[in-house]
Amino acid sequence: MATIDVLSKGRMRLLTVGLGSLPGEARATGVDFRTRGRRTDEAIEVLRLLWSGSADGVSYSGEFFAFEDLVSFPKPLADLPIHIGGSSRAAAQGVTRLVVSTSSADPAEQRDQLSAFAERHGL
Repeated sequence: MATIDVLSKGRMRLLTVGLGSLPGEARATGVDFRTRGRRTDEAIEVLRLLWSGSADGVSYSGEFFAFEDLVSFPKPLADLPIHIGGSSRAAAQGVTRLVVSTSSADPAEQRDQLSAFAERHGL
């Protein structure tokens, strides 16, 4: 995605993420279906870390990914927005965690914060 952004001179504006809703898809790739949300959240963290890292590399140690002094080039020309789709409560909470900084565990408060974010950004 970063390469497409560079080649298009910063016009990459649609990076979408779908977690899948069929347990068989996860089984086919050897991944635990029940961890797909946490795995995706962490993968997005890793992408953002790599895209912001320097030529010296970045290190990461999480639940699903771990590496030291990893470098990724090219870098996107600007922050790439990551669009996440889903229709479950967990998907909505995941989107809220990634879009809105909140310390609230209350879904109603998260929804209100996400709504305010969307309104501020004309979404």
